[in-house]
Amino acid sequence: MSENSSFSNFIALQKNITKRRRWLVILAFVTFILYDVGVLLLVLNSARQSEFYVINVISSIKGFLGNNGLNRVITIVGSVMLGIEGFRWLSNRKMIDFYESQPFSRTEHFIGVAVNSALILFLSHFAGTMLGIIVSAIPGYCDGSLVKAAFECLGQDITIFAAAFSVTTLAVSLTGNLLVSVIAAIVLMVYEPLFKFCLNMTIGTLPTYGGDTLPYKGIFSPILGVIDVKFIWPVGNLICAAVTLFIAFALYRYRRNEDTGKTVPLKAVRIITKIAVIFLVVLLTGDVFSSGNPISTGIISMIISMVVVGGIMEAIYNSDVRKIFRGSGYTVIGGALAIALLLSCRYDLFGYSRWVPDKDDVASASISTSFVAKSMKLTDIDTVNALLKAGEENTKDGDKGMFFLDITYRMKDGSTKSRKVLIPESAKDLMNKIITSDEFKQGFFKVYRDQDIYAKLDKVVISYNSFGSEDSSRYASSSAIYDDLKAAYIKDLAKYDFETAGYKPEIGEVNIQVPGKENDHYYDLPVYDTFTNTIAFLKAQDMYSEPQLSQNADNGYYGPFSVGQTVIIY
Repeated sequence: MSENSSFSNFIALQKNITKRRRWLVILAFVTFILYDVGVLLLVLNSARQSEFYVINVISSIKGFLGNNGLNRVITIVGSVMLGIEGFRWLSNRKMIDFYESQPFSRTEHFIGVAVNSALILFLSHFAGTMLGIIVSAIPGYCDGSLVKAAFECLGQDITIFAAAFSVTTLAVSLTGNLLVSVIAAIVLMVYEPLFKFCLNMTIGTLPTYGGDTLPYKGIFSPILGVIDVKFIWPVGNLICAAVTLFIAFALYRYRRNEDTGKTVPLKAVRIITKIAVIFLVVLLTGDVFSSGNPISTGIISMIISMVVVGGIMEAIYNSDVRKIFRGSGYTVIGGALAIALLLSCRYDLFGYSRWVPDKDDVASASISTSFVAKSMKLTDIDTVNALLKAGEENTKDGDKGMFFLDITYRMKDGSTKSRKVLIPESAKDLMNKIITSDEFKQGFFKVYRDQDIYAKLDKVVISYNSFGSEDSSRYASSSAIYDDLKAAYIKDLAKYDFETAGYKPEIGEVNIQVPGKENDHYYDLPVYDTFTNTIAFLKAQDMYSEPQLSQNADNGYYGPFSVGQTVIIY
């Protein structure tokens, strides 16, 4: 067959497909144009009435033409509709006879529907984007950043379409009933995010769970772009599209016409799907009902959900509610796996909370309570390990201790491992050894990491806030005092120990405001009554005011390593 003939057949197929789905073409264009133009006109009207600044109007327009949840919802829904409509004939015996009589092969039709769907989504989205840019440009609210944001959104939504359409096509290829195809498409797209969510919740029940990440960080399902508008992983979407579309095409070619009308024709797919869905639902049920309740409550709820979900799935598979107990063995397998995972984490059957690293494998470590100590690099691993071991034993044995501590190890292989432990009072000496070290102070106090302060020193604002004083914050006359303030503060840090950090109330704090590109950065330096050099310097600068602290220790101001007192969150 000549190239001209092949191209002519392709064009004829595209016309044929488009003719049968004209309503979808119209719906796609109307939806994107109404959203990108109609909503934009409302923004411009509000701006005109409220007299917004131009930069604020442009920022608002970016919120609609750029990446946002609603744009992605439209893309996801449109992709599912295009996928379902494009292959709905596979669920209807009369339509199969009609399509099989067409002068196009199955492969040509599969490719034709995929290309046609991509063109509809792209052209409608592109039309809405361009009209939105033009409408915003007429009153002068369009700049380069807006155009960039709009086309970034278009490009990212195309990758979302590729993944969502491919997943939907796979769902249709796996099923033989139109309604079940829609349900399957939804399940396939939400399963991975829900699985990762449930797995994080379950692992979080480990006694000393420190927020370790799962083996992979990204999520391949396109639905994540809707769940979290700040997250988009185009590569993950494209990988998802390539894998699922390949499998869908293979199943499409293999599919027999007599499978039409069957909910899920392939037995292996029914078994795998049943085990996977029951596992996820039962695990989620256990996470919810065991939180704050006896573990027995969680187990009973898991068993109930296992029976209910298994029965519903069998009723759907067989289109007969009388067959809800078929395949009960697979129901038990899915539920048992979920129960086993929850119990293994709750009771730490695999020794997660007994782990102590070999110091030769650790590059550095850090400790923190209410913040991430990214700059802290402790190299006395023996002391950190001893603190970890004391905390692990205390966390498992009871709920009494000084405070919870996040201990993070940066391993020499590039990975990080964390544990959250309740530090016992018997570990005071270990805490003191770490807190009095130069490595701790250099990672904890901003005066040792102040390159950004010096970079914009002429614009830095320095003030002092005395706790309990009726005076408002007192400001320095000039940021030029920073060098002398820093020198005085570092002298006082020589006296900083665990007795100070854990038991002494702060009398005030030095606030340092550093201007940033978008938001200013604020740093606080805690001041104690033993910091005589800092206090003397503040008095000399007329920035100091006497604190009016309560005699009741429980009402004082304490830092993040305080023992049993109200903590200031930095």
